[in-house]
Amino acid sequence: MSKPPHNSSPRPSGSSSPESYQTKRVRNNLAVKKCREAKRKQEKEMLAAVTKQKELNKQLEEFGKI
Repeated sequence: MSKPPHNSSPRPSGSSSPESYQTKRVRNNLAVKKCREAKRKQEKEMLAAVTKQKELNKQLEEFGKI
């Protein structure tokens, strides 16, 4: 059983210039940074929503005990 081929490859061989490789790396690094920042923001928002919902649930449970 052989492994399937990789979709990504390391630094391209002589077919394209090193400048284009560097340009692609810079663009990719920026995209990764943007994606990670968006993920962190989404996680913070989700945590805030969960905290708010837990507080609301606690209040409703207290109200139900009266």
